[in-house]
Amino acid sequence: IVALASEDRRSFGPFAVESRSESMTELMRGAVARADPARAAWPLAGRAMTSGEPVVIDRIRPGELEGVVNPAMDECLGRFGMSAMAFVAMRGARGNTGVIGIGRGPGRPAYTSGEIEAVQRIADAVADDTPGGAPGGRLPLLLGEGAMLPGGRAERRFATLVERLP
Repeated sequence: IVALASEDRRSFGPFAVESRSESMTELMRGAVARADPARAAWPLAGRAMTSGEPVVIDRIRPGELEGVVNPAMDECLGRFGMSAMAFVAMRGARGNTGVIGIGRGPGRPAYTSGEIEAVQRIADAVADDTPGGAPGGRLPLLLGEGAMLPGGRAERRFATLVERLP
């Protein structure tokens, strides 16, 4: 999930959602659409956003994430499960402009420090502001016109970037 921050940094949106599983992608898109966008409703993403530091959780057991990521995501996380999650701030020249959230399915290993550093480099690269000062300005430029629309090119290109990570 890529979540841009509002101008006042108190809420998230728009969101771009992608998964290797089409059914998970559709369920996640529905959950995100129903989710409260307030930063406080996304405690892990909010912590990454405010601190500028990655929030990484591994060795996740079934049910441990209930109500922790965002209550609207509980069904999706319960159905598909996660073994590791990371939330990485998009740190731009004018502050943090959003968050990239990634997860690994059950039985997969924890994220290595090198993987988190790679995601952080991607997040920082797309977070820099445009000359006009719009938060997350390079993300739409990098990913193409209409980048943050569900099912759009942003989601496909972001998935491609993530698949290239070690």
